[in-house]
Amino acid sequence: MEKPILYIDGVAELRRLNEAAEKAGYNRQLDFYWLMKAEKLADDTRFPISFHMVHEHKAGEKTDPHMRVVFNYDDQGNTLQLDMSMKNFNSLPGYLPVESVYQKEEKERE
Repeated sequence: MEKPILYIDGVAELRRLNEAAEKAGYNRQLDFYWLMKAEKLADDTRFPISFHMVHEHKAGEKTDPHMRVVFNYDDQGNTLQLDMSMKNFNSLPGYLPVESVYQKEEKERE
């Protein structure tokens, strides 16, 4: 079974996750003002996560495990990084790639 592609659902959710990263003191945070000024993102923009890993440090010190994610923020393939709690990561929505859905339908017809 193919895993769904996770994404950050909208600018408001990205802002919330960034504020949580700032509050937790995580290493990877966003300059949200720059991002919004430079990119002029629509409120309903979905940010697909292209990479994620467990991370256990902040400010050079070992800390509770949390997730570091890399996500796309434009149609040119540019990415940003953000650290988030396991709880926030596990609440991210996901979708199956189009090919995966198509392959499932083909198998059901056989």
